[in-house]
Amino acid sequence: MVSKIIELETLTSLFIKGKEEKYGEGFIRIGNTVFLIDNDNLCKYIDESNKTTEYAQYFSHRESDVKSFLAYNCIDLSENDISEYERNEKKFKRFLNNRNQHLQRFEDYQAYKDLSISYFLKKEGVFPSQSKVEKDLATGVTKLHSGNRFTQNGNDRYYIPGSSLKGAFRNAVLWKILTEPSKQSWFQSLLRYHLPIADVVIHENNFKAVNQIINQHAVLQSLNLIRSGQVNRRKIKDLKKKYSEHLSEIPDANSNTVESKSFAENTPHIPVSDSFEKDYKEYIEKYNDRWRASNDTLRDFFRLVKITDANFSENVLLRAKTAKAICKDNVGQTYKKDHTTTLECAPKAVKALFKISIDTELAKVFFPQGIPGYLQSVEDLLKVVNEFFRAVSDFENKDFYSGKKSIPNSINGNTPVDTTQVEQLYKSTFGLNSDEILFRTGWGGGFMSKTQFLHLTMLDRVRVRDMIRYNGSPIAPKSRCLIVEDQNATEPLGWCKLTILGDAKDIPLPSIDEAKIETGFLTEQPRQSGQQYPENKERPASEKEIKQSKIEASAIVKKAEKQQSLMSKKIYIKGEQVEGIVKSSVFCQSLTVRIGNQELTIKTNVMKQKEDTVKVQIKKIENGIIMEAILLK
Repeated sequence: MVSKIIELETLTSLFIKGKEEKYGEGFIRIGNTVFLIDNDNLCKYIDESNKTTEYAQYFSHRESDVKSFLAYNCIDLSENDISEYERNEKKFKRFLNNRNQHLQRFEDYQAYKDLSISYFLKKEGVFPSQSKVEKDLATGVTKLHSGNRFTQNGNDRYYIPGSSLKGAFRNAVLWKILTEPSKQSWFQSLLRYHLPIADVVIHENNFKAVNQIINQHAVLQSLNLIRSGQVNRRKIKDLKKKYSEHLSEIPDANSNTVESKSFAENTPHIPVSDSFEKDYKEYIEKYNDRWRASNDTLRDFFRLVKITDANFSENVLLRAKTAKAICKDNVGQTYKKDHTTTLECAPKAVKALFKISIDTELAKVFFPQGIPGYLQSVEDLLKVVNEFFRAVSDFENKDFYSGKKSIPNSINGNTPVDTTQVEQLYKSTFGLNSDEILFRTGWGGGFMSKTQFLHLTMLDRVRVRDMIRYNGSPIAPKSRCLIVEDQNATEPLGWCKLTILGDAKDIPLPSIDEAKIETGFLTEQPRQSGQQYPENKERPASEKEIKQSKIEASAIVKKAEKQQSLMSKKIYIKGEQVEGIVKSSVFCQSLTVRIGNQELTIKTNVMKQKEDTVKVQIKKIENGIIMEAILLK
């Protein structure tokens, strides 16, 4: 193992969300404590309790399956009735409440769908005592808190989970993998294969549109999305859940997934030599056979990388910060929604240490033809991490903040906001030198930091986002979560600097108890009747929200059309220097540039990217139309 100690220093406020009150359906909950369970010990306890058959039967049923739930609880219904209940959950709830059964409440059905260990143990009357859980069943423990508290371990000690750090590293490596031309080409074909389903999900309330989409794509015709001349809403609901939670695991026509093409494509293999002893040769052959037959989780090469939790290395005062969703429309204005979230944040300039290890010997088995650059050393891995997050920073600077200042008028009843301070942070790359490592983790990073949106066009980003949660805006990303004071957005969340301090054998990691952590976070008041806590959870949009989103999107489009109309009335004069947007280019020959509502081809050997802003000088005008122009440097 090659191991290094890494120092993480916050460049902006950092919030790592602790476990929520609903967390723990796969664990055992006692009060606000969640116990992580050793599965072998749990099975032994269930066997000792003579509940093995019930346990196997309970967890073999599919989630959300009305038929299995009814069969498990000996409720006999016709196939037609079951189909009706599968379509109408409210009707199913009424049915259960009216049945004279020992399991008749709708809450039982909801718990059944969640496959909760706690629910099963309580239902069978074998829920263990806390001392039994602590002594014999638990491998770890965590605490639950209401409100947006910074994550803590079971002893109420604050820390940065290694899973949060490794998730960010993994996404950076995936981005690097998908920049390779053949992988990028495959990724685009995967999107073409799956995104028609996004269109179905987005247009589910429009039968005519859904029917037309299905008829154009053979892969959709086998999904039974149309039933009796209507959209099958249950099927659409299942698709929403499947694609919003498991897109990277869904195969294409050749059974390839993002995971298998990126992290499991290189199956470990040891070449068999004729010089091997017979027994050893057979062992190696069986070893290779087992690897070939293993699943993608076992074959995931990123298991070579180990990242510990990060413990704070000095005293920290966590502060209550106010975060708001800062949005933009497609004509370049920003505003904030009247929606506030209070977060318990680690402020700027806080430091924490963690360890990164790479198993370089096992890497040789995964990659016998040569280990990729990003796995050859910790330094090389951090170069890729830095490259990815600088690309994210550049995107947000150019496509979200650049030139976006305070807005004189509110939009759709929302409040104007000044993003000047945030823009300056991005322009300076948060004060880092070119040789320093930029990193981002935690809550508020958004799609650009936590997905492969950098590889997508605007249209595909909109479709993927609306598939996960319908928004209706013609642009994506539409919003950023920023810390706001009065009318000023002061900083984004989660940006950090990473520094390699040295070899792990030479530098001890701080204990989680070494740093004194204080908090200025205020305890939330009890929830009032009808009040809901703001959450950042993905959930299906209601009909009311969809309608409102479409109204807002329509207003944005109308505003853009109005502005475009005003731009078209602008009178240009010969010799005037104006800005335009590159729409297409012919290598070393010409650029097609949009100026106002006009498009003009300009001969030049200068290369520009699509959507780049260029400056041109008008050379010829006829009847108010630009006929000729030259590109300025």
